[in-house]
Amino acid sequence: MSVLFTSAFGLLSYLSVQNNTALIFERLVSVCATAGLLVWSGMCLSFIRFYYALQLRPDIISRSDDDYPYRSPFQPYLAYMGLIIGLLLVFASGFIVFLKNEWSSLFFISSYGSLFLFVFCYIFYKVLKQTKVQRLDQIDLDSGRREIDRVIWEDEKYYASNFKEILIKGINLLV
Repeated sequence: MSVLFTSAFGLLSYLSVQNNTALIFERLVSVCATAGLLVWSGMCLSFIRFYYALQLRPDIISRSDDDYPYRSPFQPYLAYMGLIIGLLLVFASGFIVFLKNEWSSLFFISSYGSLFLFVFCYIFYKVLKQTKVQRLDQIDLDSGRREIDRVIWEDEKYYASNFKEILIKGINLLV
């Protein structure tokens, strides 16, 4: 399987045979960029749902608690910003085809093909597996928690830095 996968990259060398190599490479990059933006938007949405599901569980340590080991600044606002900007960039990636006399089917497919494929796969999976989006109070936050709860957090070790400390460390690296 790995030989087939790596030999598939050899097919890319045939791009140099034609004069429109740069155009084809641009289209491949466009498809990959759109897919990457969709992945990042999905991660932001997952974090937002996790954040609010965690607030509904009083038996689990709160993110605002000082003992919570994994903390990032400005959350969930940065996740909302990442989700919105990611989706805006996906939709704006091929806006030029909608301008007068600028229609290109190839550019439209390379810009929005990943989006259509994502929507198709999502709906296909939901219909095939007959799953539903779970309510926040039904999200499983306990799988794998026993193993993590067994870890004894060291009092001397500071696990989460605040934004001011991260900024000072960054400035010290530059100086």
